[in-house]
Amino acid sequence: MSEKGKFDGNCNRTACQVPIAGENWFNTSTRAYYCTACARSINRSALRFDGVEICKAVDSPDHQPPFPWEEMNRVRAAREAAIAGGRI
Repeated sequence: MSEKGKFDGNCNRTACQVPIAGENWFNTSTRAYYCTACARSINRSALRFDGVEICKAVDSPDHQPPFPWEEMNRVRAAREAAIAGGRI
């Protein structure tokens, strides 16, 4: 059975799939685990597009954080207010 994207398995990114050694990053969108390098790359993109990080470091498969909808909605509302107010 494949260990891709599983806790303490291999990184879920197809181009990577390195064994996750100790630091498991849970992607709240794909609901899978990533290595540190890929999680940081995903978070950089998510911050640029949505204003929030979607990969969270976890220490147990029982701790899977939810998708950050509320945080994303706050960021989106602040952006829209800045645009409407001519600050962007």
